[in-house]
Amino acid sequence: MSYADDEYIPTGLYVIQNFSHKNWIGLRDGKETLHGAAGPDEVWHITLKHNHKYVIRSSRKTVFAQCEPGHKPGNFIFLQPDEFDWVIKRRSEVTAPECYLIYSASNPRYFWSLPDGESGTPVVFASGEGIRKSWWKFKKLESATDATILANELSESLRSLALIDGSERLPVNVNGDSGKALELARGAVKKLRGQSREHPDVFMGELAKSLDRLAACLSDLGHREEALLAIQQSVSSYRELLQNSPDSFIIDLSHSLDTLAFCLGDMGQLKEAEEAAAEACNRHHDIANDRPEMLLTPGLARALNTLSFFQRLNGHRKAALETGHRSIRIWRELERDETGRHRSDLASSLCNLSYCMRSVGDYEEALELMEQYVQIRKELANANPQSVNGGVAVAFYHLSICLRTVGRYTDAFPYVEESVRSLRTLVNDHKPAFIPNLALALIEHSECFNDMGLIQKALDASQESVQLFETLARQAPSVYNPLLARSLVAHSFRLVGVRRSDDAVSSVEKAVQIIRDLVQRNLEAHRAGLASALDALSFCLTRVKRKSLALETSREAVEIWRELSQQIPQAFDTHISLSLFHQAIAMKQLAFFEDSVETIQESIPIFKQLSRRFPIAYNAYLAEALNILSRGLRGLYRPEEALEPMRQAVSMYHDLAYNDRGKYDPHLSRNYDDLASCLQMLDRHDEAFQACEESLEKIRGRAEAHPELHNPVFAKSLHTISYSAFCLHRYEEALKFIEESISFRRDFVRERPKIATLDLVRSLRQRACCLDGLNLQDEAFATIQEAVQLVSDFASIYQDPFVQEEHSLALGLMASQTFVKWRWSEADNAAAKGVQIARDLVPDRPKAFKCLLARSLCVVYGINRLRNNKKTLVAGEEAVQIYRELAPNSHIYFNPKLADALDDVAAALTFETIPLAGSQDGRHKRRDALREAELLRRTSSQPQTPHMIFGLFRV
Repeated sequence: MSYADDEYIPTGLYVIQNFSHKNWIGLRDGKETLHGAAGPDEVWHITLKHNHKYVIRSSRKTVFAQCEPGHKPGNFIFLQPDEFDWVIKRRSEVTAPECYLIYSASNPRYFWSLPDGESGTPVVFASGEGIRKSWWKFKKLESATDATILANELSESLRSLALIDGSERLPVNVNGDSGKALELARGAVKKLRGQSREHPDVFMGELAKSLDRLAACLSDLGHREEALLAIQQSVSSYRELLQNSPDSFIIDLSHSLDTLAFCLGDMGQLKEAEEAAAEACNRHHDIANDRPEMLLTPGLARALNTLSFFQRLNGHRKAALETGHRSIRIWRELERDETGRHRSDLASSLCNLSYCMRSVGDYEEALELMEQYVQIRKELANANPQSVNGGVAVAFYHLSICLRTVGRYTDAFPYVEESVRSLRTLVNDHKPAFIPNLALALIEHSECFNDMGLIQKALDASQESVQLFETLARQAPSVYNPLLARSLVAHSFRLVGVRRSDDAVSSVEKAVQIIRDLVQRNLEAHRAGLASALDALSFCLTRVKRKSLALETSREAVEIWRELSQQIPQAFDTHISLSLFHQAIAMKQLAFFEDSVETIQESIPIFKQLSRRFPIAYNAYLAEALNILSRGLRGLYRPEEALEPMRQAVSMYHDLAYNDRGKYDPHLSRNYDDLASCLQMLDRHDEAFQACEESLEKIRGRAEAHPELHNPVFAKSLHTISYSAFCLHRYEEALKFIEESISFRRDFVRERPKIATLDLVRSLRQRACCLDGLNLQDEAFATIQEAVQLVSDFASIYQDPFVQEEHSLALGLMASQTFVKWRWSEADNAAAKGVQIARDLVPDRPKAFKCLLARSLCVVYGINRLRNNKKTLVAGEEAVQIYRELAPNSHIYFNPKLADALDDVAAALTFETIPLAGSQDGRHKRRDALREAELLRRTSSQPQTPHMIFGLFRV
């Protein structure tokens, strides 16, 4: 038996399964409408007609699937004696070859659909062929009796028998006294141990059951090692009893194996826990072979839920999802007959299935399931108001996570706020079992505070979570180290938010080390956690300028995510896009602009898809990815290509800031600055200045209110607007802006020299240009000397391409300033050193730094021009060669520079000291250079800013 995967399903006997819910199409006794069933109890005869239409008939009697004329969404499919034509169309040959759509030949807009996974839900019409609830799989049978065989081929978990006796654990709260529950359990075990030694054949079974209950009490109260020892003794006792009585204790053994799985999980032994849960299901399977009527039982549903839980924790996500669905179907079927008895178990299974859905990227269905879970917990709490437990508080925590995942931040906050309040009350009432829940809820509380822009409260919450988990991990490291790592990662992001980046790196490095140790013990269970921690580490490393390590770390994370995505592609799309996002940042910081652009371009389509589904949650990521793309293109000197994604990023941040100015205004300001930089490269300086003014408007008030958070962005905005004013020849304004920027950046250097020194050097260089524009050459010279000294010292410590670039630029400006003072030898040395630094950068990153080399050569040309030195022609010709190579990538940016360089060569060919100048070849060469330069200027649509050679402007 196999699923059909042809374009046209051949005539034959089939069972039909819904792709989304895994239920089968069946019939209820006394009803003629099609409905979802837990098993394949109905076989259908499918006939392919010559016109490629189908007739669908029940194999038990001569009735056919039909529908009402003019049917609409929500109408049923029913059986009638007359034939009816249906279309069965394959969904996709590539992505879903075994999935088919079923619709009436007279109305192709509405498809057979199964609204939910409950047994007995009618099959109805629905619109939208992309909805998986409307996808069906056809399993071909040799005969109608093969349906029975197929039922027996369901997973081990579905062919099991639940516990009838002793299936409910002893509650921890006996009349509100958890200590009393443990005391009773210990007393029972002590008494039965003595009786079992005297009469093992009579009392060993009761002892094993009491050990199971004792283990449950110990586990719930946090005595995990003692709990594991107790349940291991229980399982051992049942195995011994089974040797003499194979049929008597198999149900009890299955229950104890279920308890053993959780006790092993509590000790961090996840692989062993899954094995125990699987054995429990296998034991049920053994019984179900002889008693198939016992398939729908609480014990089976509970065992399936346990197995699903540990399958998910061990990274077996598809299996976990399938197993979780089976558990839910059984609980729902039981609820039909015994309303209310199994509500708590159903709630637990709904919560687990929600996380299974999240693990495969189905966030909407995860939220729906979690809302059902919360509703049941609230109903149970209302029905028993005297019960003291954290069920509702924990449920609110889980719901907050699901709401945040789909971008409903405002809705999430009240739930986590109430969760933290309730759990804190329980902990303060001396209920230590809730401390782990409180610590987890504090992580979510921190995330919600951060979403609301309450940075300090977010930091306080994450700090408290770390402290709680550190205490717990010292007591039980195997249990709490994974959660400690999670809290450390969350805390690292909060530390970055308050500009404590070094502390953030330390925090996340601890997390990475913890998870690496876990991966060595259980590879699949923690690899996703390791990749997430590595992404966080890469992000933090970029903030402290440890760029090479950031890139190496990010590459490792991307590699892990790609390997995991081969198993379940859709489950890791978000993670891959975020990891590529961090990798692109690290590449950009190392001036690998081409690689950065390629990497971020891979992530942007994923972000766009996520943004369409969850705009509030992912619009900011998409906007930031567009920003990175634009900056990468700018780094490759392709400003015309960089402009459009930058405009899109600004527009998206505008929309985000409209709803949350406190959170997004700083981002909007930064993006306005980057937009201005694009416009400056295109010599559109009036527009650039307007963008800078918008930037300052957004950030100035924030910086005044929270200087420790926003002054760095404010200083950058001041620097950018200073350059725009300078390009518009508004030198006094430019000087005023840059002076204010420098005052901030000097303070930053005192606090964080490694991070802030390069920005200060850039601002000093800008100040020197402004002073020179105002003919204050002495002050300009002193300023550029300070900049050169700073960057020289910095470059001797940090081998960073951008530090070297700034060193070359500062030397070029100092050479020009020195030349004006007629100190030609010093100018020559500075210019030559600037050229050499640029040459050293070109081999590894030619597209990023060839332009720098050409600019440095233009400085050499400028300081040798008045001396009629032959260096002039050599430098000019090399600059022309470089600009020719670069121009095809960006005619708008490089053609004007190529024209200037051609003018330089033409001018050099008039120098008497150059032998070629007086020859016919020299005159032809000069003429050709001038003609080409003139042609380039004619084709350039943008006015050009004068280029500095000596002093300030090209002469």
